[in-house]
Amino acid sequence: MQHSIRQTAKEITDYFNASDAETNRHAPTLTALINEMMQDGQPVSNKTLVARLVYKLELESDERQLQNYRQVLEHLLMKNANAAGQ
Repeated sequence: MQHSIRQTAKEITDYFNASDAETNRHAPTLTALINEMMQDGQPVSNKTLVARLVYKLELESDERQLQNYRQVLEHLLMKNANAAGQ
C-alpha cells in the first residue's frame, strides 16, 4: 500500500510539474479532490477524478462551486482527449 501512495504522489507531482496555465488555475480544486480520494482509500486516476467531479456536481448547490467543478471537469476531459490524440 505504501508503494501505491508513493507512486500516486509521484504521478500527481509529475502532472502538476508538466502542467499548463489552465491546469495550474484548477490546481486547488484538483488537489482537494485528490486529497479526499486518498483519505477515502480510493485510487487516483483520470477516470476516478472524473467520477468524483460528477459526484460533486450532483451534490453541490452553490452556483459558484458548481461552475468551478464544471470547468475542472471540462479541463480534465479536454486534456485527456488531447493526450489520446497524440
